[in-house]
Amino acid sequence: MRPNLTRRSLLAAGASPLALRALPEVHAQAKTKLRFSSAFKRAGDARETPDAWQSRLRDDSPITPASRRPAQVMTATPPPDGASTRWIYDPLFCTMKRKPASGNRPGHSHRKGRTLVASILFKLAGGLALLVGAALVHAQDIQERTIRFGHLNNTDHPTSWGVKKFAELVAAKSGGKITVKEYPSSQLGNELQQQSALQGGVQEMLVASTTSLTGIVKEFGLFDFPFLFSNAKQADAMVDGPLGKMLSAKLADKGVLVLGFFDLGFRNVTNSKRPITKGEDLDGLKLRVIPNPVFLETFKTFKANPLPMPFAELYNALESKAVDGQENPYSVILSSKFYEVQKYVSGTNHVYATNPVQISKRFWDKLSPAEHKILQDAAIEAQNYQRTASREAAGKALTELQAKGMVYNDVAPAEAARMRAAVKPIYDKFAASYDPEVVTLFKSELERASKL
Repeated sequence: MRPNLTRRSLLAAGASPLALRALPEVHAQAKTKLRFSSAFKRAGDARETPDAWQSRLRDDSPITPASRRPAQVMTATPPPDGASTRWIYDPLFCTMKRKPASGNRPGHSHRKGRTLVASILFKLAGGLALLVGAALVHAQDIQERTIRFGHLNNTDHPTSWGVKKFAELVAAKSGGKITVKEYPSSQLGNELQQQSALQGGVQEMLVASTTSLTGIVKEFGLFDFPFLFSNAKQADAMVDGPLGKMLSAKLADKGVLVLGFFDLGFRNVTNSKRPITKGEDLDGLKLRVIPNPVFLETFKTFKANPLPMPFAELYNALESKAVDGQENPYSVILSSKFYEVQKYVSGTNHVYATNPVQISKRFWDKLSPAEHKILQDAAIEAQNYQRTASREAAGKALTELQAKGMVYNDVAPAEAARMRAAVKPIYDKFAASYDPEVVTLFKSELERASKL
C-alpha cells in the first residue's frame, strides 16, 4: 500500500476530483496544516483528540496509513436527517469541507454557477426587451404632425421668442416628428378670429392676451383689472396659482385648453398730444384699447375716449391720427415701431398683461398621452424662458424708445394711488357679474400675492 493518501481513498470519502487536482498544485503544504487535519477530524474520528492528531503532523511527516485514521472511517456518519455528505477541498482556507451531497455530482457546483449566470443573463435580456418594446410603443405614439401656432406680434418680440423656443423643444422631444410652424404678426387673422379658429379646430395653437378669452369665460376679465400688481412676481403667483388653474379649467368645455402663460408685461400709455402724469391728463384723448369691457370702463373713468380696435389696424390708425394714442408694454411699442407715429410714452403701468398659451381641444383630443406630455412639458419650459427674456427686454426697450426720440415720464406714486382709488368701483361692478366662487378665490389669491 502507498505511504500517502490515495486519490481513491479521498474519492471514497466524497472528495471532488476537481478539488483533488487543485490540491497538490495550489497548496501542497496542506498535508501538514492543522486545518487539513481538523477537516478529517470532523469526518468522524472520535477516538483521537485534536492535540494528538496535530502533534503527529507537526514533524512534516507524510500522511501514511499508520498516521491517519482507518480508511473506513472516511465515510462520515450520516446526519440525523439521513442526508448523505461529500468532501470538497476549499483552496482559499486550505481545508476540506463537508457538504450535503443531495444527489450532487462532481462539478455540480460549477454547473450550478453557470445556471445562475444564465438565469441572470436571461432576466437581463428580458428586461432589455421590455425597455426596447416600451421605447417602440412610445415612438409609435408620436405621429408626424404640424402645429400652426399664431400670435399678433412681430418676430423680434419676446412673444415670438417664446414660440420659437416652444417649437425647438417640441421638435427635440418628439424626435422631429412634431413640427411647430409660427404665424406671427396676425397672419392667421386678428385676435378674435384666431380664437374662433382655435375653438373650431381649424387652428391648433394661439398665444394672445386674456382679452380674447373674456368672451368665452368672462371671469378672465379679473386679470385685466387695473392696478392689481406692483411687480411681475405678484402676477406670476396669480396666473400660476389656484386662480389661473380654475379659470383654465373652465375653458375646456369651450373648446380651448391653456398650457401656460407667457409674459407680455405692464401696459403703458403713448400718445401724440401730451405726457400723462395724472389721471386727468387722459381727459379727451382718443385711445385705442383692446376690445375688453374692463379696459373700456377703466379709461372712461378718466374721461378718455376709448376705441376698441384690432391690433393689426393700430399702426395705420395712429399714423392717420384716427386715434391719439394707445396702451401697450414697452416691448410691443418698440417692436411695432410706434415711436414713428407717437411722441410721448408714460409709465402708467396700469395693467399687467399675461398671454395664455392656448391649444385647440379638438386637436388635443386627437393626440396620444405621449404627445400630450411633450406639448405640456415644452410649454412650461418655453414659458419660463420667455418670461425671463421678456422682462429683460422691457427695460432695454424703454431705453431704446427714448433713444429713438420718444419723451418719457414716470407717474408719481401718489398719483398712481389716486388713479387706483378712482377705478376701485370697476372691481365691484364686474365682480358682481362673475362666479362668486371665482371672485372669492380671486380676493384671497390677490391678498396672498400682494405680499410678494
